[in-house]
Amino acid sequence: MLDRIEQVPSWMWIFSILCLNKLGFDLSGGEEQYLSYAKQFMDPEWIKNSFVYSEYAGSRIVFQLIVGFVLKWLSFEWTTFLFRLLNFLLYAHGFSLLFKKIGLSNLHIWFILQLYLVITQSFFSSAWMLNSFEPKTIAYAFSIYALYYYLDDKRLNCFLLLSVAGYFHILVTVWLAIYLLIHYLWSQRELLKSIKYGALFILLVTPLLYYIGLGILQVPAEELVSGKMVSANHIYAYYRLPHHLGLFKSIEYFQEVHLSGVCWMYVMMISLLLVQDRVNPTLSKMTNLSFIIATIISIFLIIAFIDHSICEDSGGFLLKSYPFRGNVWIKLFVVIILSKTGLELLKFGNRSKRFMILFLVICSATTTLETINNIKGSIRSINQPDLLLFSQYIHENTGTDSRFITYGFSEKERIPLGRILNREPYVEFKFVPAGTEKLYEWYRRCKIFDQFQIGGDTEILSPDNIEYIFSRAIRNFKNYQLETSMGNYYVYKQNPSNGYNPIKD
Repeated sequence: MLDRIEQVPSWMWIFSILCLNKLGFDLSGGEEQYLSYAKQFMDPEWIKNSFVYSEYAGSRIVFQLIVGFVLKWLSFEWTTFLFRLLNFLLYAHGFSLLFKKIGLSNLHIWFILQLYLVITQSFFSSAWMLNSFEPKTIAYAFSIYALYYYLDDKRLNCFLLLSVAGYFHILVTVWLAIYLLIHYLWSQRELLKSIKYGALFILLVTPLLYYIGLGILQVPAEELVSGKMVSANHIYAYYRLPHHLGLFKSIEYFQEVHLSGVCWMYVMMISLLLVQDRVNPTLSKMTNLSFIIATIISIFLIIAFIDHSICEDSGGFLLKSYPFRGNVWIKLFVVIILSKTGLELLKFGNRSKRFMILFLVICSATTTLETINNIKGSIRSINQPDLLLFSQYIHENTGTDSRFITYGFSEKERIPLGRILNREPYVEFKFVPAGTEKLYEWYRRCKIFDQFQIGGDTEILSPDNIEYIFSRAIRNFKNYQLETSMGNYYVYKQNPSNGYNPIKD
């Protein structure tokens, strides 16, 4: 069996592993967000005059043009399936080149990829590379190609591909370009060439940077929201994305959420030091890149602490540039380097074949379990009869310009409602209008939504004139009347003249 595994082309082998683990019809939170933006961008009549789904495209402009066009013809589920498939093809070919350069067999690749897919893909800050389909996953796929060409000493190809990646997610690629340029300058002492490659990259992405700037430069630095001055940077870094950016939202938050991951990153850096003399030249470059990334992250950890403790959570100092996302590269490099080193050690002695069989059993069992879970996820997303009845009722009995707010829904239940019902939610926490002046209105609505969830007080909704409340439990809402229910979906319609309404059994 081991011989048969090694006969499979490596790109096909990698593609199969990715599809078994992650290919499906169930949209993730990120897919709900970015596919909905793309749909609205290419079809403004989908949810007319939408606040939630109408968003300045910014760095997503190419993504939204491509995906939004496909969404004119396919459902969200089939579009998700199709683009995950294509994205995994890109990853598979890029990884096959990279792993061939490193010198990995298919069994080694299986072990490394399966390990990387089942563990968290970063040490902290909730970063990831291989899960679902988003603008950043396309950028990461092209970045894998760029990394391969860099390690193969073809720097021009590297930065040309990085510029392509930049048109799908500029921050992912700018940071990788910085890491590679620092490494090149450090290892080759070629200042002029480093400047040349950096200038080439910037020149090629300048049209995108100009387009992004048209939206970002219009955002007021601060604005009065609910009687309090608040900055856009603070809202974005500490209210919406402390798991990515505002790591020191509080010292207790950092200790509970991020500290162990930060410590593990440094433990892994020490491990790379210990094996540095055992690795081949390609892995040695990866090791050095890991040290460069860890150094930059360490600097920004200090900056984040200063921003919290001295600058009162300003959210400045480039924290919005996602400086901690680089530890996703460190995690990938660590898994590759340590696994490769460990597997090489097992080749010595008579027990080598036994270890290979053990790895085969572990990989087979893990892949089987993940495949089953993946299939179950798709089935659960499709097989929701109560949601189907609820959707049919809303389509037939409400106006296309109706707005709703939810009560008692989990985030996973709540996020898909707008695109399933083709109706405008009052606000969606995940759909943050990053880099635009809409951020302040989004923040105001989020605070109202949070307050409404505490006790269901509809008085705070009065100024916004929300027509419907969708609840997961039956209850009394002042000025709203229970209209119908489907399973655990309860529809309340605004009826100001009635005050509190009796519950209908």
